[in-house]
Amino acid sequence: MNTDYHHHIQYQRRPKWSSSSASPPLLAMNPTLDHCASILWLLIANSLRVAAAQMTSINDLAANFATCSRLVKEAAAAGAKLICFPESFSFIGAKDGDSLKIAQPLDGPILQQYCSLARESGIWLSLVGLQEKGSDD
Repeated sequence: MNTDYHHHIQYQRRPKWSSSSASPPLLAMNPTLDHCASILWLLIANSLRVAAAQMTSINDLAANFATCSRLVKEAAAAGAKLICFPESFSFIGAKDGDSLKIAQPLDGPILQQYCSLARESGIWLSLVGLQEKGSDD
């Protein structure tokens, strides 16, 4: 049975805008991309193809990375320069405390995997809700 029905990407082509505008035309009506506003402000020159990924994360880091990797490659192949993932894209715990158990510092192997994926694919990733372990944890 194919369960990929809940994994897909939406693309939005933005019109050209003047840098003298008070603000860029940022998909304000699409809450999936609201967290990308500051990144978009910096990246938009004339137009930018942006991908919004939708996925159902589970309590398996490797499976979630495989899904993200597939979506990144699909977005890059379609010409996107930025892909925005939903909150907690990398892991959703099955029970209390699961997220704390897998948390890593930002220079840990989980985020390094995503950095390598971005470099290899030539696309920016907007990653929100990564389980981060601080220096005092």
